[in-house]
Amino acid sequence: MRKHFNLSSDREVKLLTLYLVTSLWGLRINHPILVLTGEKGSSKSSSFKKLEELIDPKSSELGSGIPRGSDGLEVRLYNGYFVTFDNLSSLSRKISDILAVAVTGGSFSKRALYRNADEIVLDLKAVVAVNGVSLVAKESDLLDRSVILTLRRITPDKVLTEEELWAEFEKDRPEMLGACFNVLAAALNDTEEVRIRNKIRISAHWTRMLLPCVS
Repeated sequence: MRKHFNLSSDREVKLLTLYLVTSLWGLRINHPILVLTGEKGSSKSSSFKKLEELIDPKSSELGSGIPRGSDGLEVRLYNGYFVTFDNLSSLSRKISDILAVAVTGGSFSKRALYRNADEIVLDLKAVVAVNGVSLVAKESDLLDRSVILTLRRITPDKVLTEEELWAEFEKDRPEMLGACFNVLAAALNDTEEVRIRNKIRISAHWTRMLLPCVS
């Protein structure tokens, strides 16, 4: 993980590992929103593409910004499992509210095309990630549901060509996925040993189960 994600500290590497493992658990649990920040040249888009290849490989290109249109965002969240929004400059309150609903689960109603009286209800639940140069998550409800990590700028001696970067990633991907599933299996076998005293939000319960396995 340290090799492929240029995070600012070992703590953040561990947090990303926990996020990745819980993301492979499916939608039976709630997942925090991953918020990546980093200056230009910190490999935000490449990091998202790597996460996508690990969590939810797609034939299409990485999702870019927030879709335009009255219900484009809701439709993307409905149709996706790991839904990414790349290189954002800001998030409006309305969009923040929709993303907050999507990570805990909720419904969105829209009018059926060409039918004034008919509605379609979309059940929204997804694993969501956003990135930007600055911290794009501002609203308290969204921040409460977020894991915020910072990428460091890639130094000149560490810069790879696209071919080199993806060759290294593809070589290591089986080992990374294998390690994630080993952690997941170990945590599932140890569920009886976890005792949660205080109420906690999103997937913190599952993260506490996983942390000893990652450590």
